Amino acid sequence: MGNKDMETLVEENLFPSKHVEDAAKTAEIKLLESNAREIAQVLCKKEGRKGKNELSVTQARRFYNEFHRLDRQLRCYSQKTNKKEAFEKILPHIKLLRARVAFATGRKNNPITKNFYIFLDKRIEQITSIEDFQTFLLHFEAVLGFFYFYKNKEA
Repeated sequence: MGNKDMETLVEENLFPSKHVEDAAKTAEIKLLESNAREIAQVLCKKEGRKGKNELSVTQARRFYNEFHRLDRQLRCYSQKTNKKEAFEKILPHIKLLRARVAFATGRKNNPITKNFYIFLDKRIEQITSIEDFQTFLLHFEAVLGFFYFYKNKEA
């Protein structure tokens, strides 16, 4: 994996632009395969004093479920209006999750690691369109799948 930190992994692998078809496909595949694997490996590392703080599967899944709740809401709104308007309705709620993950990270005896905070904060910041949101959902699912794998491998 090398010595890349979470900040570098997230900034080097932005959501692919959908209007550049071949480049977008290649970037999306990298995002879902190698980048997701690298991020999951970083998320499995223990942090904090004496390496006691580690991300639990429950906490990772909690935020994953929150994004999927917003996706279901988006689909529901899309049935009543166009996709762009529906996305504009849920975008503030997506952005609010940056504050929620910050709050969870800042709590005393928190189960949220700094790397998980960086991952979600930077990825949410990058979401500006429905395509970005859909790519993020796929990416988060891939990261979570690899995270489960590496967590269970350590046990």
